[in-house]
Amino acid sequence: MWFGLGLTSKVAIAFLISFFAIVVSTALGMEAVDRDMVRLFRSMRSGTVRTFVKLRLPMATPSIFAGFRLGMTHAVTGAIVGEFITANSGLGYYILHQYGQLQTAAVYAGVILIAIMGVGLYFALEVVDLIVSPYRRRRRGGRRALRAGSL
Repeated sequence: MWFGLGLTSKVAIAFLISFFAIVVSTALGMEAVDRDMVRLFRSMRSGTVRTFVKLRLPMATPSIFAGFRLGMTHAVTGAIVGEFITANSGLGYYILHQYGQLQTAAVYAGVILIAIMGVGLYFALEVVDLIVSPYRRRRRGGRRALRAGSL
């Protein structure tokens, strides 16, 4: 109710639903960095900012993107729930309207569109993760090289 009945309320609901999954995954990723690596950086007189940028952030990117993928699916759900509650247009409103008109096929079409949107956004984040995360690229390339060498 604070944000009204427009787009702002739907964005706020989607943000609040996805926020905690992203924050918890990011915090766990930052905590999972090897303490010996942090000590090594400190022994080489690396400052806090440099340790964060060169060690903690790159090592935590898989966890951060896992949180983004969870958050993305939650955000889609939150946006649809926001449309169920407050909207007079959008996919959630369309599903509720068609449900009230007993148009089962249209309701299933809306649900399938939501599923396609969620899966598409999930895989888009997967592609961004592969581009951004150097450790995942190296690991995947190593597996392919290992399989190709064993043949």
